[in-house]
Amino acid sequence: MADKKANQGTLLNPKNVTANDIVRTSKLDGTGGNGMYMTVQSLKKPLTILQSDAGTMLAGVPAYPVDGQVYLLTSLGITGVDHIRTVGIVDANTADFVFNNNCEAYLDGLGVYVPCTYDVATNKIYCKVQDDGIISQVGTSSPTLAILNKNIIGVTYAPNYTDVGLYAIAPSTALSSIFTKVITTSQGTAISSSDIINPLSHVFSYYNYGLDEVRLATQSVDGTLTDGILDETPISIIGFIYN
Repeated sequence: MADKKANQGTLLNPKNVTANDIVRTSKLDGTGGNGMYMTVQSLKKPLTILQSDAGTMLAGVPAYPVDGQVYLLTSLGITGVDHIRTVGIVDANTADFVFNNNCEAYLDGLGVYVPCTYDVATNKIYCKVQDDGIISQVGTSSPTLAILNKNIIGVTYAPNYTDVGLYAIAPSTALSSIFTKVITTSQGTAISSSDIINPLSHVFSYYNYGLDEVRLATQSVDGTLTDGILDETPISIIGFIYN
């Protein structure tokens, strides 16, 4: 058999290749190869491809995703996401070669990979990143916040006293610039050392997009805004990316 021309690559059939097979490299469209040979195992290094090309690979054009190969999918057109890191797998139900939907997104605003669900065929993503901690407050002092489970990497928080029963938590980076949506949750019923007699005191929290900060309000059982209710009260700050 005549040798392949220098601009032709080896089209891989993932059903038949092994780690020691020798292949000739080329661009994804089969053009512009430099004639270099390498083993299939060396191709296990991450391959960077366009999202649109990943979509055609699901139909085997120019080839199916290779089982175990890591892919970096770029040009997604999704705000806040630089690229997706996924891997080729064999679908357990259909035996087709596909991209793993459970993968990672590299977020522009955080500069890190975070777990996500991503569908190559539809270019749809769902990503949730969450910081969990406890917050306390006494007298007219600013609250103290301890983050116990840190996932929104690089973002710190500055709690402030606003008024009686009203507090703010300012992130070091505007979360609205990173995420599609931000929500906060806190323990609905707070039982503090200063409020044992009225265990139905309430804590309310939300994300104020205009000010880009978390806002909290604490009320005694009769609905009056009251200080000193927060006592190691659980709080979560959650960012979502979706399209």
